[in-house]
Amino acid sequence: MTRRIVVGIGGASGQPYAQRVLAFLADHRDTLDLDVHVVFSRTGRLVWQDEVGEDAAQYGFPIHPPGDMTAPFASGSSRFDAMVVVPCSAGGLARIAHGLSTDLIGRAADVMLKERRPLVLVLRESPYSLIHLENMAAVTRAGALVMPASPSFYSNPTTRTALLDTVTARILDQLGIDNALMRRWSGRQAQRPDAPAAPPRPDPLPGGPVPPAAGGDPIRPWRGGPDAASVPAHPDAPAASPRPDPLPGGPVPPAAGGDPIRPWRGGPDAASVPPHPDAPAASSRPDPLPGEPVPAAASTSETP
Repeated sequence: MTRRIVVGIGGASGQPYAQRVLAFLADHRDTLDLDVHVVFSRTGRLVWQDEVGEDAAQYGFPIHPPGDMTAPFASGSSRFDAMVVVPCSAGGLARIAHGLSTDLIGRAADVMLKERRPLVLVLRESPYSLIHLENMAAVTRAGALVMPASPSFYSNPTTRTALLDTVTARILDQLGIDNALMRRWSGRQAQRPDAPAAPPRPDPLPGGPVPPAAGGDPIRPWRGGPDAASVPAHPDAPAASPRPDPLPGGPVPPAAGGDPIRPWRGGPDAASVPPHPDAPAASSRPDPLPGEPVPAAASTSETP
């Protein structure tokens, strides 16, 4: 069964994408039984001459004037199967989003939406304003597919044509046209034969991040835990010195039941904590100065 396609060429930069689409459709017109019609916008024709320079008539498809509302695909009764606008300008997107059939591209797009036919808009604009994003949302809700002209690189394209075809292949996919223009992603199970072997990952140094594969957090440094003693030390790591007891007034580590932010002020078991060997002898605490709070242990009924 013949598949009928409309190719609209808008007035944005990115005309080589349209050229690659036309070239593929022309090469496979007979084998895939395609009936292709082309329409340029007024600005699209000018940008085509700047970026491509060749005569689009060489592909053998009928080219309709931008204001020809008598073209067959200007009516839903002609039953075209799909349409692509490549490239689609931000202005063209806005007109389609608001149903302004001011030219043949806008009318044909409106027909595709009302007939629930595939409509692919290859937007070529950067950066996007809020108006652009809202128009993209509007046409998506109406049934179109917005496809920014964003080439990919996982197929390792080595030529300009190969890079263009990373977008062209996806356009043809959305039109329901089989193609082999690029290497498809098939996962990373098989390593490339020319890829170097990855070196073994060493154990984390004390205080360094624990890799996610070991159950750690790649951002938070390793602070030890219940199984910390069972983790082997890195061969290049310096020997860890024993952690001293906190000095009087210093913070008590969380492992000892303390708060890492509030300094240690003593408590019911403070007398049982042995002093640090390097700590100076603690002097007896003087009575509070006038106006200072009185500790609970030294509270009296007198008012200072």
